[in-house]
Amino acid sequence: MRLARKRQRKLVRKSPRAAKFRLGVEQLETRDLPSIVSIMGNVVAAPLQSAGLGVSISSVSPNDPSFGSQWDLNNTGQNGGTAGADIHATQAWTVTSGSAKTVVAVIDTGVDYNHPDLYQNIWINQQEIPLSRLRNLTDVDGDGLITFHDLNNPINQGVGKLTDVNGDGRIDAADVLSPMRLDSHGNDTGLGGWAHHSTQDGDTAHPDDLIGWNFVNNTNNPFDDNGHGTHVSGTIGAMGNDGVGVTGINWSVSIMALKFLDARGSGYDSNAINALNYSVVHGATISNNSWGGASYDPNLLAAIQNAQAHGDIFVAAAGNNGQNLDASPSYPASFNLDNVVVVAATDRNDQLASFSNYGAGSVSLAAPGVEILSTTPNNTYGWYSGTSMATPHVTGVLALLRSQNPTWSYGQLINQVLSTVDPLPGLQGITKTGGRLDAAAALGAASPVNGEAPFIQHLYSDVLGRSASDGEIRSWVASLNAGVSRAQVVRSFWESQEHRLREVDSYYAQYLHRSADSAEEFGWVQAFQHGMSEADVILGFVTSGEYADAHPDALSFVNGLYQDVLGRVADTAGEAGWTALLATTGNRALVANCILHATEFYRGTVDGYYTQFLYRAADSSEGQGWVTGMAQGSVSIETAALGFLTSAEYYSRP
Repeated sequence: MRLARKRQRKLVRKSPRAAKFRLGVEQLETRDLPSIVSIMGNVVAAPLQSAGLGVSISSVSPNDPSFGSQWDLNNTGQNGGTAGADIHATQAWTVTSGSAKTVVAVIDTGVDYNHPDLYQNIWINQQEIPLSRLRNLTDVDGDGLITFHDLNNPINQGVGKLTDVNGDGRIDAADVLSPMRLDSHGNDTGLGGWAHHSTQDGDTAHPDDLIGWNFVNNTNNPFDDNGHGTHVSGTIGAMGNDGVGVTGINWSVSIMALKFLDARGSGYDSNAINALNYSVVHGATISNNSWGGASYDPNLLAAIQNAQAHGDIFVAAAGNNGQNLDASPSYPASFNLDNVVVVAATDRNDQLASFSNYGAGSVSLAAPGVEILSTTPNNTYGWYSGTSMATPHVTGVLALLRSQNPTWSYGQLINQVLSTVDPLPGLQGITKTGGRLDAAAALGAASPVNGEAPFIQHLYSDVLGRSASDGEIRSWVASLNAGVSRAQVVRSFWESQEHRLREVDSYYAQYLHRSADSAEEFGWVQAFQHGMSEADVILGFVTSGEYADAHPDALSFVNGLYQDVLGRVADTAGEAGWTALLATTGNRALVANCILHATEFYRGTVDGYYTQFLYRAADSSEGQGWVTGMAQGSVSIETAALGFLTSAEYYSRP
C-alpha cells in the first residue's frame, strides 16, 4: 500500500475546478445667436484622441481565436470584469514572447503533450535524442536545440529522422515516445519513434526520458489523465499567435512534463521530491508547483534547497483554504527560502479570490486565478479556478524574463517580478508585495496604471455620453501611465469637440426646445474653441433672437428664464421684480445675466454635478464651497465641473 511507505505523505493539487470550456460663473457678454453661427461657419469635428497629448503605447495581440476570453492576459471588462485588471501580457509581448531555451518543469498530473496548442512547446531531452537520428536532423531556427518546432519542418521528417507515427498530422511527443524499429541485429532501421531503452544522458533510473517522466507509474510517459497539469501548462506556454485555441504567456518555451499526481489529483511527497530533483539535473531553471497540503517535511525542504543551490526558482501555490499562512503554515508554500515564490489568486476585478490563502509574511504576490481559460486534455479547453491557476502566471512571467535575461540569477529574476507588481488596495498587508503580477512592468514595457481604466470609462460615459472602445481605453491609460495627469485628461475630455457638440445639443434642447443643425452645432463648437465659456454660451442662447421670438413680452421672458435656467416656475415676487426691471431698462441681457449670477443657479449647477458625476445627492452642506466660489466670481461652471471630475470620490467610484 502506498500509504504504508516511509515518507509517503499524500499531496493534492491546489485548485477547485470550474466548468469545462464549451468552448462660480465668469463675466458675461451679450451675444446674438444667429450672428455667432454665421461668423464661425461650418467646422468639422475631430474625434477625441489621447494622441493629442503626444503619448502612445504599443501592444501585441495574438490571433488565437479564444484570446478574447483570456481576461487574465487582457482584461477589457468582459463578463463583468474590470478593464486593466490583468497581467498586461499584450504589452509584455512587445519585449519578448519567450524562448525554447527556457526550460520550465511542470510538476503536476502530467501534460497532454499531443494537444494542438502545446505540442511544439514540449521539452525534448537533447541528450536522449538517438545519435542515429540526431545526425540527420537540422536545427531549423538555429537556437542550438532540436525542438518540436524543428521536427515539424518537413526537412526533419522521413526515414532516419521521424515520422508521424500516430497519424495525427503533426510531429508530437507521441511520435517521439513510440518504439524505434530495430532490425534483427538491433540496429536502427530509421523507422518508428526514438524510444529504444536508452540512457544516453547517463540517467539510468529514467531510460528514454525524452520529454520528462511519470513518477506515479515510473515510466517515460507523463501523459495527463487528470487535466490539471495540462491546464497549468497552457497558461505557461500554449502556443501563441498560431490561430489555434488560446495563447500562453510564453509563445515559445520548453515544458518539461513531470507527473507525480495521479488521475485523482493526489500523490506523495517522495515523488514530488524525485520530480524536483529530476528537473534540476535535467536543466529546468523554474518549476511550477500548483500543489500542496503537506506538513513540514525536511526531505522536501532539502530538495528545494538543492534547487536553490543550482539557481532554480520554485513557484508554489498558496492554497485554497482562505486562511492566513502566517498563522497556519502549509507546505511547500510555507518554506521560507529565497528561491520560493508563493502565489495567491485574484479575480477579474482585482480582488483577492474568496478561496485564496494569503499572508503578509508568507505569500509573495497575487495573480489571476478565477475562471482561467486554458488547455485541457484531448484537444479541449476549460475554465479552472484556484491558486493553482494563479501560480503558472507567475511561472510564465519568470520564464519570459529569463528568456529576456538568460544570464540573470534566480534572485535577480524574482526581485524583478516582485518589485514591479501592480499595487492593489485589497492586497496591502496580506501579501509581501501588496500587489498583483504585472508582466509588462517586469519586462520593462509600458503597462497600464491599475485603476485607470474604470476612470476612463466613467469619463466617456459622464462627459461624452457613450461607452469607450477597448482601443480608446488603452490609449488613454497609456497616456496616464506615461505621466499625463488625471487633471490633464479630464480637461482634454471637457474641451474636446465631441463634448462641446454634446453641450451645444443640450442647450438647443433646453433653451430653444429643438434640435440643432450641423452648421449651428459646429459654429458653437468653434465659439468654445475661441474662448467662450459655458456661461457665455448660455447667455447667448437666452438673449438670442430666436429665444426672444419664443418669449415676446417681458412676463413670458422672465417665466422662460425661471423655467429654462432655474428649472422651476417663477414665484409672484420674482415675476414682478424682474418685469419691473425690464420695463425700466428694456435690457433683457441684464436680467438674464443677473439670474445666471443668482445663488440659486449656482446651487442647482453644483447639485446637478453631484448627480451627474458622483451618482448621488449632495447633503445640505456639501458643495457650499463651490457655490460660494461661483458667487464671488472665483469659480466658473467649467472649473466646478473639472473639480468634480478630478476628485478622489470620482476616481474611486465603482
